[in-house]
Amino acid sequence: MGIKDQVSEEQWRALFNTPSAASAYVSLASGRGLEIFNDMFSASKFIQNEAKHASNSGYGKMMDDFLIAINSMSPKDAMADAITYKSKDLDSIRAEAKKIVAEGAAVASKMLEGNGYKRWVFDLALNIAETKTGGFFGFGVRSVIDRNKQVALSELAEILGV
Repeated sequence: MGIKDQVSEEQWRALFNTPSAASAYVSLASGRGLEIFNDMFSASKFIQNEAKHASNSGYGKMMDDFLIAINSMSPKDAMADAITYKSKDLDSIRAEAKKIVAEGAAVASKMLEGNGYKRWVFDLALNIAETKTGGFFGFGVRSVIDRNKQVALSELAEILGV
């Protein structure tokens, strides 16, 4: 039985949208313009990489089932389930994203191995928060998390219970 068979349609949408909402929440903490685009690209890359290991993500069976479910979705189905933010300004979008993460965390908390899903969402957000700086042709690069994104990560950790 797949994850979509274990939850309602509304719960599925909460789980489906939580990763992108967590990414937006962290990215918008200090990012503007091109940085937001780069952060969303990093989120997409992280999810695609994780989806390659859908049957053995290391985050538990629930997470594996989630990755299998999103891998099997058509673009049309993904668009139908995707959240559309009602707000127009970035701070209000962050508030909506925070609410979506809380909803997804609540659904995951009721599921067997839901903690693995919540850890995965946090790891995705952490990946977004890390800004690569310095280096030359890939040598000497280091990851830095700015203060605003660190605050956002702390808030997400509390929401997710990780």
